[in-house]
Amino acid sequence: MYASAKTNPPRQQSFPKSLKVVAYLMIVFGFVEMIISFARNFFAATPSPVTPTFILSSLIGVFSCIAGLCVLTKKKNSAILAIGFLGLFVIGRIIMIVSGFSPIVSDFQSFAVILEISIAVLFGVHLVQNIQYFE
Repeated sequence: MYASAKTNPPRQQSFPKSLKVVAYLMIVFGFVEMIISFARNFFAATPSPVTPTFILSSLIGVFSCIAGLCVLTKKKNSAILAIGFLGLFVIGRIIMIVSGFSPIVSDFQSFAVILEISIAVLFGVHLVQNIQYFE
């Protein structure tokens, strides 16, 4: 008898766990950024008005959360949007520092800001390198 040639359909690539971890970390880091923004005014001894620092820092946290949620959709357009939001995160943080809304007064603060920006850039690079896994 003749052996029939079975053609297997191409296997769809599974979504890497590293991208899921990056997405969840972006969401967590975004929420932490927003909580820190709220805590500055919440824990103050006297009520302080909403300042541009409060608004910009919260907005930066929102950018990170949205980027993480975009990655979890597993769509290529959303991944590109997430990379854009990470870019806004980095640019926003740099603008806050340069404009004086978030002054750096110690070496520890400068290290933390450099680390925060570096992590966001690494997340973006990781997304770019793994863009083929998005539908």
